Amino acid sequence: MSTRAFRLADRDDIPLLAETLAQSFNDDPVVNWFIRADERREIALRDNMEFILDYYFPAGGVYTSDDCRACSIWIPPGYDDEHLTEDERRRLEERKISWTTKEGVWRLDLLIRLEEEKEPSFNHRELGYIGVRPELQGRGVGSALLRHMLVRLDEIHVPAYLESTNPRNAPFYEHNGFRVIDSISLPSGPAIQFMLREPSATAINI
Repeated sequence: MSTRAFRLADRDDIPLLAETLAQSFNDDPVVNWFIRADERREIALRDNMEFILDYYFPAGGVYTSDDCRACSIWIPPGYDDEHLTEDERRRLEERKISWTTKEGVWRLDLLIRLEEEKEPSFNHRELGYIGVRPELQGRGVGSALLRHMLVRLDEIHVPAYLESTNPRNAPFYEHNGFRVIDSISLPSGPAIQFMLREPSATAINI
């Protein structure tokens, strides 16, 4: 698939993109470390992804395919919750409980804090999330979607950064020029690999 097949998402795309990311991250070890595991899990996971999409949408880095079966979220450095009102913060805490359990809220807050501590201080773009629907996996769609932004980062000479929460994805990222720069193990949970890709001096073949 050509990188030209992707576009900036519209807000109207968010429900479909939330479903795409929920399906993509259904078996992610870190997501399953904090998300609830009862009969409300499917709704909780989809709502969590919908919140994430809505939260990062103003940053202008949500990309998708025309059918919304592929999605990536790119985050500028230093993006935080300063734009949230007190009422929005209160409602976020309520949603956290709906996504997980009391212990899970502690785990989610710890995860957010650890990720913030590891984020590079230099200029970069973070690949926060990338996923495609299961029926498209293994067909090169994810690679094309990733290259869609990497080509642009090469052009402006900006590094790409990500937090790999599933060990099976590491070879995919390494194939696209990322290397592990740090890692942590969550309490009674999985590991996270922090990966960086320096901009290429030559254009990526697309």
